[in-house]
Amino acid sequence: YLLFCFSATCVGENDPVAETNLTANPINPNESKKSSYDGVTLWDKHTIKPVARLYGNCGKTTGLISPDGNWVVTGDENSGYYMWEIKNLHNRLKLAIPGSGIYVKEKHDYDSSKLLPIPPNIDNRGITAGGVAYAFLSEKDFIGLGKSENEDGNGYEFAALYTVGDPWIKAYVEIGNDPSISTNYYQRNLSVSSAPKAHILVTGQATGGGINVYKYHPDKMELEKIWVAD
Repeated sequence: YLLFCFSATCVGENDPVAETNLTANPINPNESKKSSYDGVTLWDKHTIKPVARLYGNCGKTTGLISPDGNWVVTGDENSGYYMWEIKNLHNRLKLAIPGSGIYVKEKHDYDSSKLLPIPPNIDNRGITAGGVAYAFLSEKDFIGLGKSENEDGNGYEFAALYTVGDPWIKAYVEIGNDPSISTNYYQRNLSVSSAPKAHILVTGQATGGGINVYKYHPDKMELEKIWVAD
């Protein structure tokens, strides 16, 4: 599969989780069909046809398919973080937000029953759950990186760690601000990449043309910065 994410139109609480019976012609669209597949759309890379539109995100949106091809993870600038099961696209899970939990629309409140507490020593250092880029640190574990508070990248020093199929946070891993990573603009979502089997994460830097390289330790669920190139 292929995943394309664009700015998504905000939808109402009663809108569908996914639309799977897509009919517009993606190869030769007419004038009225040019925006038929905005937002988040899953495509079949062999037939070059859309498989489904995924609803829930609002505004600037990014996403990623898991290494095993079974899950889609998305996030947006309005703190909408989701996970879809590709074999059952109507199974959409909301990801827990650090410090809040999972929003339950029926209760108009957050469920924090399984929320991982934030250690006091990192609480004021900023924790991101996504919005600009996602990266798989292993075949199943991933993090989301949000837009920094400042253009120079200063802001989030930690990222929430998740596992596919489970919306609750598993750990808080350190990404640091020395030097700050390159998620200081939404347009820089492609400046983050990873090698899940090798447990390696690479990011650009907020200023200059350097890179940060991290090693993920799945047994401890920790992220170690191993190399910086300015």
